[in-house]
Amino acid sequence: MLYLITGQDDFLKRQHLQEALNFYFTQEPHYETLDLEEEKLSFDEFYRKINSLIKNQDLFSHKKLILIKNFFSFFDEKSVINFLKKIDPLAFQKSLMIIFFEKEDYKNKKVFDWFNENKQKVKICEKLTEQKFGDLIDKLTLKYHFTLSREAKFLLVNAFYPETIMISEIIKKLSLIDKKFIDEKTLKEYVFLPYQPNIFNFLDYLAAGNLKKAYEILEEMEQTEGYHPLYILKMITQEIRNLIIVKYFIQFPELRKKTAKNKSLSLHPYVVKKLTPLSRRFSLEQLKKHYQMLIKYNKKIKEGLIDANLSLELILLEISDSAN
Repeated sequence: MLYLITGQDDFLKRQHLQEALNFYFTQEPHYETLDLEEEKLSFDEFYRKINSLIKNQDLFSHKKLILIKNFFSFFDEKSVINFLKKIDPLAFQKSLMIIFFEKEDYKNKKVFDWFNENKQKVKICEKLTEQKFGDLIDKLTLKYHFTLSREAKFLLVNAFYPETIMISEIIKKLSLIDKKFIDEKTLKEYVFLPYQPNIFNFLDYLAAGNLKKAYEILEEMEQTEGYHPLYILKMITQEIRNLIIVKYFIQFPELRKKTAKNKSLSLHPYVVKKLTPLSRRFSLEQLKKHYQMLIKYNKKIKEGLIDANLSLELILLEISDSAN
């Protein structure tokens, strides 16, 4: 039998692969694995090697399990179809199981049609919706025997969706705290969130000209949450930078595709969602000016030329005055 595992979600792909391997390991097969990304074989070399693995007899098991990684994305369509046709008679042997695992999101109609027509299995692990991502968090916390408060779960979904591998590691880390219930405060103590909700609220109030509310958030971050003024400045600088990126993407949509693989310019979906309406209150020129201003204040604070708290208050006034 042949089994292809592909799709966008790395965590789910790995999970399905492990489940398949665990199932077939119970039959105590002779096991071999081959990764085309590592070995970089020519098609002829690959075919000879697989043929040899299939035909070689094992003294201890008549069943064979072969894991082939990145085959479909490594070779061109013609070579792939050629291989499937050559291996076709072997695909129906009950004693042979070949699992194809693709690191990339491989999609090819001809290949999928071949699998369907020959009653072979394809598992496509698509990216989860936010709802299913939340369900995954519930399953993982149940597995590790603890629960999250509604607020803590909301933060995790908004901070890490759709990163399933990352959220699985975070839940595993939280399980080591040895608490049966984890609230928002505990979560913030043990997990670094890639965004801070208060910063978005702070910028919202500034853009609306509500200095009183903006100042209250600054005080809360310093006095209640214990953030150092320099760290608050760093967070504000980061979000102004993100606002510039969002503004560029709105004004020049073609840039989003061109920079899709540039990690330094990629933004979390939640960040984009929060900053898009806010970006309309500032011009690109204003945002660039604010960014330079923040860098200037950061340098002056570190050189001891100005008090950090005073800097935050001056920044508050400057950004508020420029909002549309």
